[in-house]
Amino acid sequence: MSDRRALIVDDEELARKNLQVMLNDYCPEVEVIGLAANIREAEEFIKSNSIDILFLDI
Repeated sequence: MSDRRALIVDDEELARKNLQVMLNDYCPEVEVIGLAANIREAEEFIKSNSIDILFLDI
């Protein structure tokens, strides 16, 4: 069971997937509960989900 719930926001699909894999492999306490390609997707996700960590590509 995870201690922290995370959302990954990045415009590149491969970057989102790579970070998700790394978190799954090296940070089992972090559960990636969502992936978003842009700020609009992220905003909608955050409105309806509780997250502890937000990974942003800037």
